[in-house]
Amino acid sequence: MLFLMRSGLVAAEEGIPSDSAVAPVAELQKMIVTTSRYKRLMETAQSITVIRPEEWMGTGKSLADVIAEQTGVQTRRFGGRGSFQTVSIRGVEGSEVLILLDGIPLNSAMGGAVDLGKINPSRLSGIEVYRSFIPARYGGNGLGGLINLISARHENETGADLHASMGNYHTQDHHMLVSHSPGNGLSVLGLLSFENSENDFPYLDRNNTFMGTLIDPTLDDSERVMSNNRYTAGYLLLHPSLRLNDKSMLFTNVTMSYFKAHQPAEEGKRNLTAYYTEKVTSVNARIVNDSVGRFSVEPAVGYTYRDGYRFSTAFDEGAGASHSTLSGPRSHAKVGSIEQMLSVPVTVYYRPANVFVIESMVQLSGADIDPTVNTTGGSHGDWHCSEAAGSAALDAIAAIDPVGLIVGASGRGSYTTTEGGLDGYTLRTIPDADTVTAIWSVKGGVSLHLQKDAVLIYCNGGRFSNEPSLRQRYGAQGAHNPNPTLVPETGYAAELGVKIDCRDFYSEVCGFYNRSYDKIITVFDGRQASSMNCAGALVYGVESSVVWSISDWVQLDGRITLQHTENLSREYNWYGRRLPNEPEITVQEAVLIGPFKGFSLRYGVDLKSFYFRNPANTNADRVPKYEYGKENDFWELFHHGTLEWKALRHLTISLSAINVTNGLLTSGELAYSGEGGNSLVLVPANQLHASVEYSF
Repeated sequence: MLFLMRSGLVAAEEGIPSDSAVAPVAELQKMIVTTSRYKRLMETAQSITVIRPEEWMGTGKSLADVIAEQTGVQTRRFGGRGSFQTVSIRGVEGSEVLILLDGIPLNSAMGGAVDLGKINPSRLSGIEVYRSFIPARYGGNGLGGLINLISARHENETGADLHASMGNYHTQDHHMLVSHSPGNGLSVLGLLSFENSENDFPYLDRNNTFMGTLIDPTLDDSERVMSNNRYTAGYLLLHPSLRLNDKSMLFTNVTMSYFKAHQPAEEGKRNLTAYYTEKVTSVNARIVNDSVGRFSVEPAVGYTYRDGYRFSTAFDEGAGASHSTLSGPRSHAKVGSIEQMLSVPVTVYYRPANVFVIESMVQLSGADIDPTVNTTGGSHGDWHCSEAAGSAALDAIAAIDPVGLIVGASGRGSYTTTEGGLDGYTLRTIPDADTVTAIWSVKGGVSLHLQKDAVLIYCNGGRFSNEPSLRQRYGAQGAHNPNPTLVPETGYAAELGVKIDCRDFYSEVCGFYNRSYDKIITVFDGRQASSMNCAGALVYGVESSVVWSISDWVQLDGRITLQHTENLSREYNWYGRRLPNEPEITVQEAVLIGPFKGFSLRYGVDLKSFYFRNPANTNADRVPKYEYGKENDFWELFHHGTLEWKALRHLTISLSAINVTNGLLTSGELAYSGEGGNSLVLVPANQLHASVEYSF
């Protein structure tokens, strides 16, 4: 029944004292801290996952890899380390999944999915995954659920952590975290990280021929090494916090990051100079109260400045190269944008009675996108766009033990505008335009606690919506055809589940149903991309997870997702096809052994039934890849393992292997997506990492 209560994990990570009293659920006070991860889940009457740092530290996994290990979540990856990477939740693609960092949205006004491949999990102290229903304090509306990233937090003490990691494919990942508490309620945490990889992994080059030659399907295939695929990133975080009084604390974050990702071409082509680079600076501040009491207000503000561009020359043949502008031997194309976003949310908690709480959030936001275009062979159509929006969400929660009820609603209104201009590439003139859009959502749920809170039964349902982005409406940044007539997507979602928490055993089973209408899709014809509304999609299935502590040093962790996805679009003969990147069966099993004499071992397997990379479900884009002699391969299987040794009190050494398989590919060929402006076709297999961490 924790619809109204703040996450125990979040509260603890925000520096709230761990010795604060925990109020009974029926009294509906704000939760300060919970004694275990499973108690946190048992207090939340919906499908939610809480991920802690010990699940990714020392493994070398990306943020998307970590999140994709949860039920109902799939990852979409476009290359090696640092490449564009996103996740879908219950069949809803990444562009509709709301991503927050400390409660501040990361989703760009440009649209598209948040690139999780550029967020190093070393900067985080926790992750929350809401699969369908978003609490009012986070906006209350979303077709694809919510991922809340929690920045690294201090422990109200002075100390430092040094971490160094190296792996194959010339990969390095180093970071240093320092915290200091001089007193008077002031604490400061700093994080500095550096990441680099050549991404020179081997792959099977089929010479861009799906069926090979007529004589031998494998005659023109050869093993090659990826080139022009280096990734370099640096990150700086400053996180001061100040106790304002005996009830409130001020948390602030200042982050600066830089990355440069070289871009290899798609299969059968080559790039020599193409790359993408981006600089991001963000500042946010939030006041957090220790307890709700009768009335509580928590204001926040967040500002993000993002400067990114894509560069290519006449030496490049694809995946970032703009052929029409690269007609001469010295020609080049540099296309990018400067984006600024401001968000001011205010969260209000009001408890008129001990069994009734109102949680609400009001947010004002704005975005400005200023294109930067520099080409020698003509101009891409890029023009200035801006957006101003206001939103509000409210959840009303009643809890009369053992029954809990929730009713919620949200609304958002936005004004978007573009200056328009001339596209020298297509000779189109885009007139000035502005659009006013309003969207809304409603939800409701009921829950029942049984057996002294050892069993929780919950049922939730609602209507949600998603508005078109600036890029989809006006074609900002790159060769994208504008479509100001786009209408918002809408959808309905429902879930019915049960959670069981026994002494050494935790289990959850949840059935879900999602139906979307007027779904916005982006298609690419090899030269131009365009967005359109289509009929929608249907997804339903069952998720199940089990965690069983057999003894003090043996634990089993099993997760399975069974789902049916169906494309309801009649465009391009997609009707009735499966949704891309959505296997019908996903099984993830792991065993944890230790700690025993300082050693801990985690071994797991990921098993996925076959799926398709493209909406047409053609065999050329099937995973496992459809090839001669293996037409009936049904499964994609990976092994993962991490061995950790606590050598000394402050010294930890880890060895890990991820995506272990007997083939060269961890996924099959990939049709050009247009989503990340990158058409990489391969991702690395058999990744090895060794890391050392020292704390003092």
